Amino acid sequence: MPSLLVNNVATSQDLTGQALLPQIRQEKVLISQKRWPIYLGEGGGSGRMPGAKVSVEPLVSKKTIELREQEISPEALQEGIISYLSAVQNPDTGLIESFHDSSDPTLRNIGFTYDEAISASSFSTDRKDFSVYKILDFYARQKNTEYNTAYDMRSGKPALEYRTQGGPIWWMGISYLRKYKATNEKIYLDKAIEIARMAMDKFPHIRGAIAVSNQDEIGIPWTQFVSTENNEVYHSFLRQLIPWVKEPALRESLIREKEGVKEWLNNYI
Repeated sequence: MPSLLVNNVATSQDLTGQALLPQIRQEKVLISQKRWPIYLGEGGGSGRMPGAKVSVEPLVSKKTIELREQEISPEALQEGIISYLSAVQNPDTGLIESFHDSSDPTLRNIGFTYDEAISASSFSTDRKDFSVYKILDFYARQKNTEYNTAYDMRSGKPALEYRTQGGPIWWMGISYLRKYKATNEKIYLDKAIEIARMAMDKFPHIRGAIAVSNQDEIGIPWTQFVSTENNEVYHSFLRQLIPWVKEPALRESLIREKEGVKEWLNNYI
C-alpha cells in the first residue's frame, strides 16, 4: 500500500468566511487503489473516485498544536500574514506571488488563483485595506468568471496552466462576499452571483456534486472527476451567497444546487 505525506494548510473556520488564521496540520494519507487514481485537490483536499480508499493518521498531536498556538497571539499572526502578503504583492496588477523566491524559474512571478483568493480573504475587512481591493479588482476586470488557474503577476496574463479549475473560483466567490459584507459595494455581490451562474450553467454535475473543471486535458478527464474539498467549498459559497440573492427564480435554483451538493457530501464522505 503506497503512502504519501501531505502538508495541509488548514484555516480556522475557513469555510464560514471568518477568522482566516492559518493552522499548520500534517497528515499521513494512506491510499489503496483498485481501479481509479485519487485526486488530491488544492490545499491537500481529496476527490475520490470509486474504489479509492483513504484513511488519515495525524502526525502532530492536538496538544502540540495547542502549545504552538499559544506562542503567538492571533492578532500578531494576522498582522504578520498581511505584512508578508503585502511584500510579495505586485503594485500594478495587485497579484500575490505564490512561490516567492522559488528556485524553480517557472514559478517566479506566478500567482495561482487559489492563492489569490485565500490571500484576499486574509486581508482584514474591518478597515480600508487597498491590498485586498487590488486582488479582487484584478479578477473583477476579467472578461468572465472562468478564471485561469494561474496568472503572470507582472503582466496579468494567464500563465502555466491554461485551464479553469473550480475550487479556486469558489474560494474567490467567498472572498467577493466577504468584501461585499464589509463594504456594501455591489460589484462584489454581482461577481459572486456571476460565479454561481457560471458554475450551474457550465460545470458538469455528477450525482449532485460539481466536477473539478469544465475542461478536460489530454489524458485527464477533469469533467468526470469530483473533489471533496471543492464541493465542501462550493457548498459553503452557495450557503453564504443565497441570503443576499433577491431574485426568486435564481434563489430557488441556488437552493436546489446547494442541496444537491449537500446530498452528495452526505452520501460519499
